[in-house]
Amino acid sequence: MKKSSYWIIVLALSFLLVLVSTEYVNAQRYVEDDLESLEESTFEYVSKLNSEKFSALEGSPELGIALTTDVEPAGNRLDYHIDNEFRNFDFQNRTNPNNILVIFTLAKGDLTIAHSEEIQSFVAPLNEDIEMKKRIWRLIQEEKYDEAVIDISNYIYTNVEQAVNEKGWAKIYEDSALARQEEQRLREKKRNTYIFIAVSIGVFSIAVSFFYRQFISNKAKRHFYSHKILPKKLERDESFCQKEFDHWLKNRQKIYLFYKTEYEATRAMKHYFIHEFLPVKLAQFKAIKEEHKHLLMRSLNNQAISAYFIEHYFSEDKFSFISFTEILVEANDVSKAYCENLLSKLSTEISDFSLEEELLEDKWPMIPEYKQELYKITKEKIFCNHTNAEYLERYLLDGLSYEQMLDDLSNDIGAVIMDSLKTALFTVDLNEVYKLELLYKEIIENDFSDEDLAEVMQALKVGYRGNKTTILKLKSVAKTAIIERQDIIKDRNRGEKTILRVDFREREVKTLFRPKSK
Repeated sequence: MKKSSYWIIVLALSFLLVLVSTEYVNAQRYVEDDLESLEESTFEYVSKLNSEKFSALEGSPELGIALTTDVEPAGNRLDYHIDNEFRNFDFQNRTNPNNILVIFTLAKGDLTIAHSEEIQSFVAPLNEDIEMKKRIWRLIQEEKYDEAVIDISNYIYTNVEQAVNEKGWAKIYEDSALARQEEQRLREKKRNTYIFIAVSIGVFSIAVSFFYRQFISNKAKRHFYSHKILPKKLERDESFCQKEFDHWLKNRQKIYLFYKTEYEATRAMKHYFIHEFLPVKLAQFKAIKEEHKHLLMRSLNNQAISAYFIEHYFSEDKFSFISFTEILVEANDVSKAYCENLLSKLSTEISDFSLEEELLEDKWPMIPEYKQELYKITKEKIFCNHTNAEYLERYLLDGLSYEQMLDDLSNDIGAVIMDSLKTALFTVDLNEVYKLELLYKEIIENDFSDEDLAEVMQALKVGYRGNKTTILKLKSVAKTAIIERQDIIKDRNRGEKTILRVDFREREVKTLFRPKSK
């Protein structure tokens, strides 16, 4: 009997303990207290408010309270904060759109009433109630947390009860949907306004840029015509198109410094006449052979002949292209014959040319190679002089006869040889360097662009003397030039400015992952 009574007492106490725990959990269900500052009675108050009053309203809304130092993500949407996983907080029906959660964020000094989108039209004005927030927050600052929780709970209930009785949830949902639509419309209007402003600014900038370029172009055009250098004969010519010429001036204005000076304007006019107008004009003359037309255009690349031609063309009212081309053909035949005479004497002149004084003694065994290279380069230069109409110029402009030109043949050959000498000696010595370091040849010929190659060659030739520079010295200079150019290319590719370095002796030419510009 005693044993039975004992078990009855144990069971009763256990039931009582479970009951109390359940009530405590229920009290805890609607409140999250990170600060551990609320009395148990406050938990019970919020719980009873939900179970006795909120539950009796249409839609069974629930109220939650959270006191926290901080909360992320910020915002008023209820689902954001429900998903934030408060330790002791939950709704009985967390999917109910009528639920409301009040969040005290102490670190930010903020009071937020979180809600679902469906009841936005009802809760939004509550979040804008400045007087209420000041009153509640004053209690928080005074550390009267219980009073603040009870006050806001009663405030929410009063407003929910009034809204449900006056409108009902259906009307609240409808108003919220309309409010969201209006917000979306305003956002789209704002976005469209921004797009309109951006497009307007873009169009305005393009227009300003266009009119500015037009202004500069017209200003440059006025500069050109202010010098009054355009020949009347050119303006009257049927082949001349004023509109095309003005367009050409516009496209070339930067090259000729906007025609601010008469010198630049004259340069521009001559260039247009020779390279744009004249080919069109020549095409009209069927009596002139095509090869003679090409000869004329090639000869006009010679500055002296070009000036002579322009002067006579614009000074003579009845300038004859046919007569001028016949004169050019005769002068070109003389130039060709003179070029052949130079070449016929070149081999003998180079064979008799002494190189001992031009070379270090240890290079004398390579004199045949130097002379062979000298012959090659000198021959190319003689052909180049003929192509550039230098010999034609002497006959046509200097008034020298063919016999008079032949009298000066030896001096001409000597001048060309001396002009080619340094290049020939340098080329042979550089090939000797390549024999010692084949990698240098591969890098110089394959890795560098035309601009970088020209810089490297310039660095190699500076200070070079055939009778003073040894092969090993040139090899050292080549190493320095290659390392420096590789550094420049590497820094250029990385968008950095190269800092001049002088410690090349301690460094080697890059062989792996070589910086290239070609």
